[in-house]
Amino acid sequence: MTDSLGMPHHAAAPATGRRAPRVSVVMNCYNGETYLREAMDSVVAQTVGDWEIVFVDNASTDASPEIARSYGDRVRYVRNPETVSLGRSRNVALEHCTGDLIAFLDCDDLWEPTKLERQLPLFDDERVGLAYSDCWLLRNGRRIGRRYEPGAHHPVGRCLNALLADYSLVLSTAVIRRKALQQLDEWFDPALQLAEEADIFLRLAIGWELAMVPEALASYRLHANSESVRKMELYGVENVLILEKLRRLVPRFDEQHGEAAARWTDNGLWSTAVAAWKRGDGHAARDAIGRTKRRGWKHRALLVASVAPYSACRGVLNLVRGRPWTE
Repeated sequence: MTDSLGMPHHAAAPATGRRAPRVSVVMNCYNGETYLREAMDSVVAQTVGDWEIVFVDNASTDASPEIARSYGDRVRYVRNPETVSLGRSRNVALEHCTGDLIAFLDCDDLWEPTKLERQLPLFDDERVGLAYSDCWLLRNGRRIGRRYEPGAHHPVGRCLNALLADYSLVLSTAVIRRKALQQLDEWFDPALQLAEEADIFLRLAIGWELAMVPEALASYRLHANSESVRKMELYGVENVLILEKLRRLVPRFDEQHGEAAARWTDNGLWSTAVAAWKRGDGHAARDAIGRTKRRGWKHRALLVASVAPYSACRGVLNLVRGRPWTE
């Protein structure tokens, strides 16, 4: 066992005389006061009350600590002495979880009141290690659509291949079985800045089944200046690192998952291309698209559009992506 750099520990025991709740809700926060109370209220409003919040404050300098502590003893408040990577901070939270199930809620996202009620029964099947759901997309506080298009395929069961081919999970919809987490050699990888969620969920999918509620049980806020938007170019690099890890873990990985892995790589290159185009480097955007193995019509559209400024073609990008996922 190691420290919170990524390797599993035994989770914390509940306080003396207190029964462990069924669900530990992980909230990691750095200066999240703007939406924090709304997010925490959405946990309090759950129709299932058997939960605790494990709140890790990543050395915030705003009112986040006071807001979190105001919710009383159902919040396990932990403060990092200094700001660390999000993956490392998530691991700190996991070390303090006592529930048999672990849910995640980012501090600017929301849950529907029936989220836990709808998802917990999925874990009656002992083969299920992770459950997720659809979610609403919020921009400026308004719902602008859902994560999944009507009739979309939802990866369930033993679905590593499907996840690689078209990864679509949103952290704030996810609930995982703690037993599944404890079987991993590594929790969140602190070396990853953007894809640490995909990394751990893909590794869970190696040995466990996924289940899904097709209802929108959470709301995900879209921010033009979010970390995932500002550092999009890292997806291509981190996707390669994740594939290297999976190849070490899964025997005959390329034989079984080669085509899906190629799509995973292409999706990372797509993000790299969009990021380059947004920063005004059309040449780098076209180079990234040129390295993809399969070029559908959206790739050809980006090749053409990248000769013009991104700001003039934003509407075209949203059209080819099929949804306004980011700015």
